[in-house]
Amino acid sequence: WLGDRSIAGRPFPATKGMDGGLDVRDIQTGQIRHIARQPWYGAAVSPDGRQVVIQRNNNGTCEIYIAGVDGSAERLIWADKGWATWRPQWFPDGKRIGAGIMGGNGVTRFVAVSAADGAATTLWETRHTWDLQLSPDGKSVVYGKYGNQVRRDLSAGELWLLRLEDRSETLLFEGRSFVGDPLWTPDGAGVVFLSDRRVP
Repeated sequence: WLGDRSIAGRPFPATKGMDGGLDVRDIQTGQIRHIARQPWYGAAVSPDGRQVVIQRNNNGTCEIYIAGVDGSAERLIWADKGWATWRPQWFPDGKRIGAGIMGGNGVTRFVAVSAADGAATTLWETRHTWDLQLSPDGKSVVYGKYGNQVRRDLSAGELWLLRLEDRSETLLFEGRSFVGDPLWTPDGAGVVFLSDRRVP
């Protein structure tokens, strides 16, 4: 959401000229503004509502771009080799962007990228984790471990909480089921996630 507007991607063209890119739709007027071309794999609006961070994967390279919410002045700020990356997320101060990157060797890094000059700092590094999501206050990351990454059990899944300040980790959920796509509640007090476990 962007104030009284929403930001969303249209993966399937509906009329001539729509390329399935990233658009802003004004809820009140219905007006749609095109922001970014395909392909894009994640996007987030800055805390002040003025910029959008866009993530692309280009031939094995993870790329992060910044553009105005009107689609103007798109620029590449950071690129790195990696075969998997997760939705880019703004830190609350609007000066840095958090991103989880997994390399072909199974090493996962959570990096903070400067929105001004693209300077990147690795905040945490581990192996075989997925779906890294920054908390609303920018102090923690929730992430998942699945399958044979958990006790070599293909049916197992776990959610973990990482505190960036001291890199301490806390197990939030474990079970013999898939868990994924964790999202923080706006107040940072809880995490919702997908699961295929059976509920009585």
